[in-house]
Amino acid sequence: MDNRKLAAILAADVVGYSHMIGEDEGLALECFREIRSTIVDATIAKQGGRVFKLMGDGILAEFPSAVRALQAAIDIQHLLKERNDQCGLDRRMTMRVGVHQGDVVVEEGDLLGDGVNVAARLEALAPVGGICISARVFEDSIGKVFVDVRDMGEVILKNIARPVRVYAIDPLQHVAAMPGSNPMPIKSRGSRLSISLTPFKTIGANERGLPLDAGLFEEVAAHLTRYRDLEVIQLTSDQSPQASSQSGYSLSGTIQFSDDSVRVTAKLVENDTRRAIWSERWDRKLEDVFLIQSEIADGIVNCLAGYSVILHTAAERASRTPSANLSAYEFYLLGLSHNNRFNLEDARMALGFFSAALELDRNFARAWLGTAWSYDQLNIFSGGSSEYEMLFVQSARKAVELDPMDAEAHLALGEALGHVGDPEAEEEAFDRAMSLGPGNADVLAMFAGWAARVGRQKQAEMAADKARRLNPRWPVWYNNYFRRVFFFGGRYEDALSCVTRKPLKSRSLDDVIYAACCSAALSRPEDLRDWHVQAVAMGYQNKDHFLLYAGVTIAPQRQIFTELLQRAGFE
Repeated sequence: MDNRKLAAILAADVVGYSHMIGEDEGLALECFREIRSTIVDATIAKQGGRVFKLMGDGILAEFPSAVRALQAAIDIQHLLKERNDQCGLDRRMTMRVGVHQGDVVVEEGDLLGDGVNVAARLEALAPVGGICISARVFEDSIGKVFVDVRDMGEVILKNIARPVRVYAIDPLQHVAAMPGSNPMPIKSRGSRLSISLTPFKTIGANERGLPLDAGLFEEVAAHLTRYRDLEVIQLTSDQSPQASSQSGYSLSGTIQFSDDSVRVTAKLVENDTRRAIWSERWDRKLEDVFLIQSEIADGIVNCLAGYSVILHTAAERASRTPSANLSAYEFYLLGLSHNNRFNLEDARMALGFFSAALELDRNFARAWLGTAWSYDQLNIFSGGSSEYEMLFVQSARKAVELDPMDAEAHLALGEALGHVGDPEAEEEAFDRAMSLGPGNADVLAMFAGWAARVGRQKQAEMAADKARRLNPRWPVWYNNYFRRVFFFGGRYEDALSCVTRKPLKSRSLDDVIYAACCSAALSRPEDLRDWHVQAVAMGYQNKDHFLLYAGVTIAPQRQIFTELLQRAGFE
């Protein structure tokens, strides 16, 4: 008879450890040993736990209660954050943590069974620096642990027979224990779009035994879970997308090896219609399998998630649904579709759709985020309005409050705080956004525009170039940020193209003045008259008013504008 018991299991794994080993094996091992001895092992012991298995950079530990396991996970993430803030970039280490309580089998000091497997799968779902817990841990921790919790719904985990309800935690967001309050408040997700992932099939011989299929599957899944609009369901190779009735889309693919090359194809299908809505192919030389894996995973994720294929397809479906039958999430999708067109008329329409979504669900974080971006666009196309700026700040703050792990919400808050003159909080918000979405093209594009404005030009150019590479079919609003990066980097031809490629109704006063300055820098006087006419029609007053409206505060940047505006004939 099996020796069984109930145990709380903590699974932790270092993010990007294989890459660190490839870069500097000695340093990676040194840092891992350091965080194990000074943070991980000590914290586990403090909460009455014990490490029962090590797997490279992975750690499995058991605890006598779910509360102690969760508290250990929170403390580990806090201590790692404190350590990373005090050390160089090359020594920083981040972890994902999963916690589950379930039945396990004891075998010579080791623990086996679904109780352990679920914890390991939850760890893979967790965001960088975050924690994912099961419903059992959540229920046992109510009233004992005080953190913000986000309900991710029921998720099918690889090799686990039944769906598991999953909750995500940002350990850096604490909730004060107040009499009569919910000690673990659940943030509304307002429903989400679901995507099922099946492992990519290997075609032909893989003579070198490269683990590209499993690695690509796991990396794509891990990246997609960072997008707040998506519920990611990982299926096994013998499961169909219908294994989850909530799944609207399914992603599959093939990997074909040939001598020293590999071809990867991916396809996204709409499950109810079986319509293929996206496909792509990558051909690469087999030089660095981890680099190939990361490059293709980033390409797949940025083509599908964010303001890309899946949201566009879902918004198109919602537009065909009678308004009386629309859910809060469908109203949100329609608002997002209009916001993405970036012009005054669509911004107003978007605001109406987001308002309808919030009437149905006041705690819908993404609808507050959409509202924030609508007010930002209204502010841009109105030539600057203190009322719109304050509404932008308020809506962005609400989005962050409701979902502190949404990278884009932090970007919106940072952008809004820049308008009202709070540079320290602005910088903190942008840096937080980058830590939550370092491979997200939308995040990179917006971060690039901010970095250029505050004088971090090298970072700005790197982020912009990476965003363009990850999302070569970027939406029109990316050009607002790229234009600024290229202009202050002296790439006037590229900056001008960011304006001219925009539809006329998507151009703002910013665009026109930047274009005029670029034309002056490129010695194209024949284009200046047209830019003059457009600038006056959009309310251009004088140089000082424009620099204030455009948020140009750094002396060298003001000097560039002053000289080029004079050459362009503007007062």
